[in-house]
Amino acid sequence: MVFLLLTLFLSGDAWASSVNRTKALAAAVVATPYPLIPAVPMAIPNALRAFNPTWA
Repeated sequence: MVFLLLTLFLSGDAWASSVNRTKALAAAVVATPYPLIPAVPMAIPNALRAFNPTWA
């Protein structure tokens, strides 16, 4: 959650302080993959557990 807030803050700051609005999108794209790396291994077992509660 901290990484998401930091990403939104950085992209919002780039949006507000720059004439070039694509910098905000670039900041979001560059910063977003890192939080997704640890999220995927945690999401797969949780998704499987949601479909079959006996695996818990």
